[in-house]
Amino acid sequence: MFKRHNHFFLGIQVAVDGALISASWWLASRALDLGWLGKVRPPLYVKTEDGLIFGALSLRQLELELLRSPHLVATALLLVCFWRVGAYKSFRNDSRFSDFWVLMKGMASFAIPAWFICTLRAEWWVAWQFAACLAGLTFTSITFFRLIERYTLKYLRSMGYNQRHLLVVGARRNGQELVHKIRRCRWMGFNVVGFVDDGEDLQGRSVLGLPVLGRIADLSSVLET
Repeated sequence: MFKRHNHFFLGIQVAVDGALISASWWLASRALDLGWLGKVRPPLYVKTEDGLIFGALSLRQLELELLRSPHLVATALLLVCFWRVGAYKSFRNDSRFSDFWVLMKGMASFAIPAWFICTLRAEWWVAWQFAACLAGLTFTSITFFRLIERYTLKYLRSMGYNQRHLLVVGARRNGQELVHKIRRCRWMGFNVVGFVDDGEDLQGRSVLGLPVLGRIADLSSVLET
């Protein structure tokens, strides 16, 4: 249950991040098209013979831009960079600034290969104004969404909504590590109510502030109570 719930939640997170990157690309392209980013030299947009377009001359072309190679490649590459730096790990630090630093590392790791690709061919040049605007919009929108998500979930959990109660089998090292990980991710909505363990020395005791409710063979009766 834990794994299925976690994978579903992270899948939504990746989809939302991809949508925010696409929206940032569209807004940066539109800002460049309207001249809000100042004069750009060489020309405002650069097209290649094989159809790689980094801009558009009309709103319709700008909308079609989201289906072309540069946008799709950049979105996929940025999501991979986020994954490589740990933005989509099952367990993350509960600090309110943890997402901020992880996203910073992801953006930095994306900038290096993106710059290298743009230098491979002269016609793949990208205006620095567009790149800076895209990076700023992407980072700001994803960070803002993560903050809203974090505080909304914390509020809902504090109100007792969507809580899932867990009973951990094994109260020794592995079980305690699992409890620590769950507690670091309180926003996932899991509440550990206790342990079951066959150790005689643990019966009737508390571990990490949680009671050992019985032996593994007594699991059915423990769940009924």
